[in-house]
Amino acid sequence: MAASGEADRARTAFEPPLLVLVCLVLGFGLSWLLPLRIWPVGTNRPLVVAGVVVVVASFACLTWSALTMVRGGSSLPVHHPTAKLVIKGPYRWSRNPIYTCMVLAFLGLALARASWWFMALAVAVALLLRWGVILREEAYLERKFGDEYRNYAKRVRRWL
Repeated sequence: MAASGEADRARTAFEPPLLVLVCLVLGFGLSWLLPLRIWPVGTNRPLVVAGVVVVVASFACLTWSALTMVRGGSSLPVHHPTAKLVIKGPYRWSRNPIYTCMVLAFLGLALARASWWFMALAVAVALLLRWGVILREEAYLERKFGDEYRNYAKRVRRWL
């Protein structure tokens, strides 16, 4: 509990990994039931390869971001208190590199699978993360860290 009697955590609308999991299942299910192709299968191999590269790079960056957060003395789950403001590693360029990687992974899947479903889900995930998680986390971090967070937020973009 915080000194004000409030729980010392961001009051997010949902857990980000759960959102990603639900959207992945939805994307693969919709792609199987009603394929909406960006281009015909087998006609754009370079973009498929680029999509796979984006997905792999997203997971690598997500892992780097998570390790940086933990090594920096803070916690990953949004329902845990944030002990320390982490501003090193990928957090020098983005206040939300983990969420950015989640959205990029959906864009990579859209290319790799030539799927409009994954393209639409990338937009949905970005909007839901912004509304349900990021804005709420930012309010919490500003309350908890004050000027330290406000100065960081002025220097570093929310996404990229």
